[in-house]
Amino acid sequence: MYRKVKILWLKKQQVDVGFTLLEILISLAISGFLLIGVFASFDSQNQSYIDQQQVAAMQQNSRAALYHLTQDIHRAGYHLPLIKDTGFQTATATSFRFAYFDIDSEAIETITYQLYDAYSDGDFDLGKRINNGVIMPVAEHIEQIEFFYTLADGTQTTSPTNLNRIVAIDVSILARTEKENRQMQFGTSFRTASGDTWTNQDGFRRRFLSSRIQCRNRET
Repeated sequence: MYRKVKILWLKKQQVDVGFTLLEILISLAISGFLLIGVFASFDSQNQSYIDQQQVAAMQQNSRAALYHLTQDIHRAGYHLPLIKDTGFQTATATSFRFAYFDIDSEAIETITYQLYDAYSDGDFDLGKRINNGVIMPVAEHIEQIEFFYTLADGTQTTSPTNLNRIVAIDVSILARTEKENRQMQFGTSFRTASGDTWTNQDGFRRRFLSSRIQCRNRET
């Protein structure tokens, strides 16, 4: 009798070992929620890293654009008192061309700045052309630019007619990130030196820079 009871007890113990289907389903559901949280955290950190990289690149592009413009505008009209063919040749709100005497080549060279799509990717880049050569990008993802000219008599305009009287240029630069964060919306509004307003509402981060650049070599 004792042996029979022991066998029945062992069989009962074998039946109770393991998980029920309900317990397995609950465990799977909890594991699924935990995995979703892990993936969401990873995606958020990855997007944050991408955003930081793009912002750093955007800041570098805006600084590069201002640096190149400053260095070259300072050359405009070099040797102007001696050589009358130097100085600004065209000047608009978004582009300009000037000539200067290059000491190394001992010749007059021209430099042109304008926005253009360097890589056919749908956004603008700041381009520089030397003489009649191929225009080359000096700063990428420059969405907008404005040149606001100050003349010798103190008047200011984006379309000067007396180019020899330009004494300074207020440069306004709007750079943006290469890619859009579609999960975010950034409302931005910037005011240029001429009073124009650049407004945007999308997933691109932007940086606005403005600076007055003096023309050192001008006709007196």
